[in-house]
Amino acid sequence: MYTPNVDENAGPNTLVTTVVASDKDGDNVRFGFVGGGTSSGQFVIEEITGVIRLHGKAISLDRDKYELNVTAMDDGACCVNGDATIHTSTAVVVVFITDVNDNKPVFKDCGTYYPKVEEGAPNGSPVIKVCVLIMRSTHALSELQIMATSMHSIHSFKFFSLQKLSFCLIHVL
Repeated sequence: MYTPNVDENAGPNTLVTTVVASDKDGDNVRFGFVGGGTSSGQFVIEEITGVIRLHGKAISLDRDKYELNVTAMDDGACCVNGDATIHTSTAVVVVFITDVNDNKPVFKDCGTYYPKVEEGAPNGSPVIKVCVLIMRSTHALSELQIMATSMHSIHSFKFFSLQKLSFCLIHVL
């Protein structure tokens, strides 16, 4: 079984994987998809090399994975009447689609953020807590909560530290 990963925003002709087969008799091997042909949905296979790519048209990878059934077939060239006894073998290629974070983060309740540091506040005092929502795909989003705290000064520069309070992935059905 082959299990390549392809980014959800991959373009036409993107390399997916290469399947490999050999014949003990030294016959030539040809590749295709089960059922015949060198194309299956958004995928194509090169008959001689076994290279699988996304096809050359517009791509829409809208599932988490795609399952391809590949066949390798010898040409029987080694033997007398070899073409009468063609041998085949199959393999499964499960193409996993990788989510690409291409969505802008959204600061939840951004209009209510008014950070203040009280004069004389001790180091480490809370300054502001923000919540960021990041849409990962149509089915999931992440929420990140960050706390800024006051920190010590170095050479008259005042610094703040950021502390991750929580991070969670939320699945939306």
